[in-house]
Parts: sequence; structure tokens; C-alpha cells
Amino acid sequence: MHRFIVLILALTVVSAMPDAVAAQSDRGGIRRTTDLPTAELRQLRRRMNAGAELSVAGLRALADAGDSLAAFRFGKRLEERGDVTLLPDALHYYAIATFHGRDFAIPRLIRLLDIYGPDLSKGRLANVLNALESRARRGNIKAAFALHRLQTEGKVMPADPQAARDWLQIAADQGDGDAALRLGIAWMTPTEGLPADPVRARAALELALGDDDLAARVTAENLLRQLDAGTAPKSTMTEVTQ
Repeated sequence: MHRFIVLILALTVVSAMPDAVAAQSDRGGIRRTTDLPTAELRQLRRRMNAGAELSVAGLRALADAGDSLAAFRFGKRLEERGDVTLLPDALHYYAIATFHGRDFAIPRLIRLLDIYGPDLSKGRLANVLNALESRARRGNIKAAFALHRLQTEGKVMPADPQAARDWLQIAADQGDGDAALRLGIAWMTPTEGLPADPVRARAALELALGDDDLAARVTAENLLRQLDAGTAPKSTMTEVTQ
């Protein structure tokens, strides 16, 4: 019972990124224990790095100070409570972890964003999307695919076919054959506000030709033949979240 009371006291809903975290944004969060402002926080981080299980209050204090690993672990701790009302807060802390480079937080962030994204406050949603976008722009394929899907669906972010293709381009440029094929098909297919673009389609499909997967290379070759013949793409691909 004592543990439960401590948890409830620790879980004040945060409507935006804490000031301490925002202050760390430009330099990538806490990189060294000496970055932390107080001796108590420094001791907590040393204990965490040594494998100790911190209290809920201690873990959150580190997370709010900009420690990305603590933010990820605190998000998991919230999920493990099994209380759905805490999951938007878990998403917030996964966003902190993601923003500061903990890419293993991205799948959890995406899953909760799909569920709670439409109901988040404007400020909190902006923080979550900013975290995802920051990793996508640094070449994270999972983040880029997720943003492509979100801007295709238009539920959490405004639908934007051009922006959706730009995220696919990032994944394709990182060597993801699936993204390259999807991008090629997209540019072969006219849609409202975006005419077909054979030049961009060819560039994307040529990226897919370099994929390690034989099926991807064969599909790219077939699509290139269709492109040369001026026919609509016969291949379709089901949308996925990486």
C-alpha cells in the first residue's frame, strides 16, 4: 500500500515538457552525471547506472531533469501499473527518451501515440511529434515510417501527401528497400494535388534495386519496366508500421 501511495503522489500530470528537460534539449539531454544540477540527482543517477532499482519519485526526478534513460524506465514503470489513465504520461516520458536519442523507446512511443494521440493536448502532442521527427531526420527508419503513416492517415497529424513521401524518402535513403518501393509506387500514382513524377519514381526504385532482399529487387525491376512502358503500377503494398 505504501508503494501505491508513493506512486500516486509522484504522478502529477505533466501538460508540457518540464522546464528542466527543455533546458537540456539543445545539448541532447543529460550526457554525464556531472550535468545534473544537484548532488541528490547525481547520486540517483549513479545508483541507477549501477543497476539499483530507484523509487518512483527518484526515477521521475531524474527523468524530469533530462536523463533519457530514466525517462524511458519511468515510462515503462507507468505502463506496468496497468492503469490506462497513466498511459498518456508514459507516452510523454517515452517522448523525452526518444528526443534525447534513446531509439529503443520509439516502438513504445508509436504504439501509445496511435491510441492516445488524438486526445492529447496540443502542447503535449507537439512534444511527442517533435521527438519522433527529430529522430526521423537523423535517419531512424521506424520514426520515418511512423510519420509517413501518420501523415497519410491524417488522424494524429494533418494529412499531407508530400510530407508523407518526404518521410518515406528518409527511410529509403537509409537503405530500406520497402520504403523505396512504396515511394516508387507513390510517385508512379497520381493523387489529389500530386501528379505522377516518373523521375522521382525511377530514383526511388533504383534505390530498391540495391536492397539485400531478392523479392524487393525483383519488385523494383518489374515496376521499372512498368514505368518505362508508361503503365500504372500493378504492385500494391499494404501500409505497415516498422
